[in-house]
Amino acid sequence: MKTLAYYLLGIFSLCILNACGDEDSPTPEPPPSKGQEEVQKIVEVLESQPEISQFVDMLKQVDVADLNENQLTVFAVKNPNTASRTAQLDSASIKNHIAKGSYTKDDLKDGTKLTSISNETLYVTRTEDDVQINGVKIEGNAIKAGNSYVYVVPEVIPMIEAPVTYKHQTTIIVKELIAKNYPSLPLLAEVTIEAKDGSNQPVGTFKTNTEGSVVISHNCDTLIYRLQKTDYADLNDGWIYAGTLDENGNYMYKDLNGDAKLDINDKVNNIEWPYQVIYEKDAQEVNSIHEHFMVPVDKIEEVSRILDQTWAAYTQNRLELNKQLLTGEGGFSYNDVAVVSERYWDAVIQTRMSLTELQTTLVEAGEETSPLNEEISMKLQEVNINFYEYYGQVPFYSAEEEFIDQLQLLTNQFTQNNAKQVRRWLAEIYLLKEEWQKTIAAAEETDAESMLILAIANQKLQNETQALQYLNQARTLLVQESETITSLEGKVLIETCHFYGGVSNPYPYYRILNEEINCYEKVEGFTTGKNHLLPVPQKALDAGIYNLRQNNDY
Repeated sequence: MKTLAYYLLGIFSLCILNACGDEDSPTPEPPPSKGQEEVQKIVEVLESQPEISQFVDMLKQVDVADLNENQLTVFAVKNPNTASRTAQLDSASIKNHIAKGSYTKDDLKDGTKLTSISNETLYVTRTEDDVQINGVKIEGNAIKAGNSYVYVVPEVIPMIEAPVTYKHQTTIIVKELIAKNYPSLPLLAEVTIEAKDGSNQPVGTFKTNTEGSVVISHNCDTLIYRLQKTDYADLNDGWIYAGTLDENGNYMYKDLNGDAKLDINDKVNNIEWPYQVIYEKDAQEVNSIHEHFMVPVDKIEEVSRILDQTWAAYTQNRLELNKQLLTGEGGFSYNDVAVVSERYWDAVIQTRMSLTELQTTLVEAGEETSPLNEEISMKLQEVNINFYEYYGQVPFYSAEEEFIDQLQLLTNQFTQNNAKQVRRWLAEIYLLKEEWQKTIAAAEETDAESMLILAIANQKLQNETQALQYLNQARTLLVQESETITSLEGKVLIETCHFYGGVSNPYPYYRILNEEINCYEKVEGFTTGKNHLLPVPQKALDAGIYNLRQNNDY
């Protein structure tokens, strides 16, 4: 009996030990699903795409353990800093951006319905190469990843109950206008068309196909757009090419106002966004076709044309500024000087940016040493000089000395006439810095403004005889029958600078001569000293990238 008891006890102990052993053994991890493996492959490919990095980070966390699809179509949403959208992506909505099945772009035909892994329906609408998913336009071509395809979209795709429909289809056709080919004009592919609605909200960016056309589907009644293609122009000084030639073989332009004559009134109102299509308000399913023409342009000619336009706009801005500062035109008061100062600052930044871009274009075209590049360099320095005249500062250099050194360097690099102009600028800078001897050393007796600079410098050094000599020489150059001046008393110096047009910009000369700006009549709000310089715009100071400080008393 005892033997039997020991036997049973042994069996019981073995059972307990086996049971404990089973509890201590970990449950093996299930193998990854087909969906997990495919998503991992997609992540590995997309990690090299910085514009969708936030989408990729979220894709890494998505739960697809139960997904047995290994062929997917993913719509990757751009990061918020490069795409404007109201809806936000989260762990639930990201599944709406993963569709079952692997679709090439050719497979995404108009009317196709995709099913997301969250079982939502994604509706495909297509016009030629323009593909939209629930109304959101696909950007670019497919990215192959494993067995799947990925498309970049600019915003979160909304879930909708039915396919998106559009009120209007605007077809744009672009042809290459070359005189020798007329009237058989070839269609122009790869023309970029940016479009927006009447509220300046973007409609999209499109490209013409091999047949030179693109169809823009939209619901807005006003469509505004522009054409762009490298080395081509669709406008000539604001006139739109009509696609025809006159009897002499010259290009003709559109008579926009329909008065049967071509004049300034036929220029486009907005050269940045020259084209506009307006449909009748609330009209349904109205379509239209619009034909445009682009002319191949020589890079040098194009740079020269843009330079003329850029400089004309800047010169006009400065002319209007001087009229306000010196005459009070338009009811200007120095109490409002901050407003006009900011407007001029904007013109300076825009002009410098445009000039710099033009120089880059010339360098890329191998025209770095061309006379046109030197002309642009001169204009850049003239903008710097103008800023110094108005503000007494050099925002685009670390110090005045660096600016002066650059000008001195240019006197040895530029052609004779340009070098002469640069030396006059140097003389003016020294004058405004009140360094009289350096002014005299830098100035050349070549023109009226240089003579006036020498007259003022000698007057400051109390060399009245020499100052009178230079003043009279300047006045003789300005007015052939000028009466000889025998005294520097009164306002004779500022009057010569201002009334006689002796200097290109009289404003800084009021400062150096310590005169009130009242030669015509006193400009309201002017305070001697304070208003001899303009206030630096607050946004220029806040930018933190310019060598600027606020001028005294502002």
